[in-house]
Amino acid sequence: MARLTRRRLLELSALSGGTAFLGGPAAAAAPGTTGPRSLGPVVLEPDDPRYTELTTRGYNGRFTGSPDVVHVVGSADQVVRAVDGAARVRGRVAVRSGGHCFENLVDDPAVRVLIDVSEMTAVTYDPDRRVFVVEAGARGPGGLLPRPPGAVRSLSLGRQWQDVDRAAFTSLLRAHGDWHRRHVGSGSSYGELSSGLTLGHRTNGQITVDASLDAA
Repeated sequence: MARLTRRRLLELSALSGGTAFLGGPAAAAAPGTTGPRSLGPVVLEPDDPRYTELTTRGYNGRFTGSPDVVHVVGSADQVVRAVDGAARVRGRVAVRSGGHCFENLVDDPAVRVLIDVSEMTAVTYDPDRRVFVVEAGARGPGGLLPRPPGAVRSLSLGRQWQDVDRAAFTSLLRAHGDWHRRHVGSGSSYGELSSGLTLGHRTNGQITVDASLDAA
């Protein structure tokens, strides 16, 4: 899975012989400011050289979408305009940020409009509403999160789909959820254990359980 970056988009624009797409009415910096301008909106169709990279960023290479248009957006207003445009043509909309989804929710053939929000990376606080705003593409708001442990103990277990019948699959799901429900907030020494149960598609071969715990 490729991480879309502002630099990469600019490189693709240059390689395509196109013009830089930072700027324009929606992206201009406010008068008197020296901060970076907002990205977008960037609207790409299948004949644009950048289209392929933006439609193949999904985690699961088994699925590749073919939307009529890709919007790379940098603000909520740009998202609203992209959705409005899709509604006018009755086009099915999908939204991509990191591209981590295993299923074809984004890369479904029925999706006609793809909105890429990976460049919406702001983390802000609204004192009037007393809420934090974390945009979909935000990465590592270090000052707002607890410090990670210096070292962790981790493990990963996998089972092949052909070795798991319906009863075993149901038991595994229930046991994983019940264990966390019993231990979270209970004062248990395992209460901080982090675990993920990855139910990959049968064509992916296996079910995986990952777990990690502070080694201190």
